[in-house]
Amino acid sequence: MSTAAHASASSAPRVAVEPAADAAAGPAIPEPALGKRAAQRQRKTAAIVEAATQLFRSRGYESVTTQQIAEAARVTNGAFFRHVGSKSDLLVRVVNDQLRTGHDRALASLEEGADPTQAILDLMVPLRDLSLEHPELATAYIREVVFARSTLTEGSLEQIDRMRFAIERILRHADAAADADRAGQRPADYCAFAADTVFSSICIELVRASLGRSDVLSLPERFRTMITRLVEMLLR
Repeated sequence: MSTAAHASASSAPRVAVEPAADAAAGPAIPEPALGKRAAQRQRKTAAIVEAATQLFRSRGYESVTTQQIAEAARVTNGAFFRHVGSKSDLLVRVVNDQLRTGHDRALASLEEGADPTQAILDLMVPLRDLSLEHPELATAYIREVVFARSTLTEGSLEQIDRMRFAIERILRHADAAADADRAGQRPADYCAFAADTVFSSICIELVRASLGRSDVLSLPERFRTMITRLVEMLLR
């Protein structure tokens, strides 16, 4: 067999097989089309979250409807539920975004040498501000997370844990800076226990304010006084 004939024979199976494999796999979807749909979904979700953030801050939680949020975001009701789920899911998403900002701010303050009280206050600024604007926002968020009503509860609990871990890191840093020998003699889980105490006290104060049991406008000063005393007591 000549060289040309051998090359022709050896290449024939490839020509016959490759189209069959492509046919079995089905028509390929162009990657740019997938990217365009994902980008459109992201834009709509971002618009809904932004609209909800503004409406919740200006009107509170209970008085805002999903229809109002959809109209402000310029999407249909169907798109609203497809992209963000329920109204309570959306609240959790909005507050979680704010809490992440507070978390980053607190750790930045710690790196810049802020005292533990100020660093913890920076961490709690989003929840504090939500309570000042509309106390029901913080209460609704805590309710959704604690009673597991939201489909985003698992992610919310992770966010709450991040806040608690941030408080623990702040307290551990302050404890070691004040007296390294004393800090080294504490139980290994001492700062974790102290962080739980501080965070639980903050949540209780938020709920009291939202229920009208304490003055909302004095919340920032009460936070500062309470956290200062707790830090002094726990790290003595």
